Amino acid sequence: MQNVPTIRIGGTVDKEPYQYVLQGASTEELYHWVPIIEAKLKTLPTLIDVASDLQITRPQVNVEIDREKASSLGVSPQQIEMALNNSYGAHQVSTIYTATNQYWVILELEPRYQTDPSVLPLLYVRSSTGALVR
Repeated sequence: MQNVPTIRIGGTVDKEPYQYVLQGASTEELYHWVPIIEAKLKTLPTLIDVASDLQITRPQVNVEIDREKASSLGVSPQQIEMALNNSYGAHQVSTIYTATNQYWVILELEPRYQTDPSVLPLLYVRSSTGALVR
């Protein structure tokens, strides 16, 4: 348990005055123990508004690159990574300046495609020859 300082340098940002951080090398262990500890803390009468920021239901897709095939098509792993980052990572590509404000231009997939892994084969990467490769 720690009293969060007024000026934060690193770590998680939370609006609550106290936070308890549970860390571990095994994600599975955290997924197992965090709900148990959170439920126990909620039973203590001295604590109120106990909450967790662990996102167990966060969707995850593992992408394995066939490096030989990618290389034969003139596509590097970095290009594939950049295409995925641009599509799913909300990448800032420019800034629009006006007289009174500035606006970031963000490159990303439409939200309806961001949660559907079946659209991954629809992404293209430009090869070293200039051709678009799935």
